[in-house]
Order: sequence, then structure tokens, then C-alpha cells
Amino acid sequence: MITDDKKEVDVLCVGQTSWDLIFAVARQPGDNEKIAATGYANCGGGPAANAAVTVARLGGRAAFAGYMDLDLYGETHYRELRQEG
Repeated sequence: MITDDKKEVDVLCVGQTSWDLIFAVARQPGDNEKIAATGYANCGGGPAANAAVTVARLGGRAAFAGYMDLDLYGETHYRELRQEG
């Protein structure tokens, strides 16, 4: 999504976003071993997106420039970034 919001920023973060799928396991699996996950979480991530959130949480004015798909994950991640400022 492209916006016409114009604001001054301290840091422009250009690069990658991703949607992180995080699985918790009770122990490190061995070679060629499959184990069941004991927990699951998901959230937006990616180096540039994470950097923009960090700048905002530290009180700076951040902007992000990068590609996000127009699917459920991209739209959810976009909302997360907007909520973080």
C-alpha cells in the first residue's frame, strides 16, 4: 500500500519484510529427527521492518520502504507497522 502521508523522519528503513512463523520445541531435534512443536506464534518481521519498529519504540520517527504483498499476511503486517508508528 502506498500512502501520501508526508512527515519528517529520523530513519528511513529500506528493505525486507517477512511474516514470521515461530514454533517452540521442548528440545533441539537430532539429525534427521522430527519432533512435535509445543507452541506456536506468528508476527511481522524482517530486517528493515524490525529496524523501523525499534527506532519508533526508542522514540524516533521511523519510516519503512519495502515490498509487502496484498494478502492476509501483508495486510496484517502493514497494520502492525502502523500501530507501532
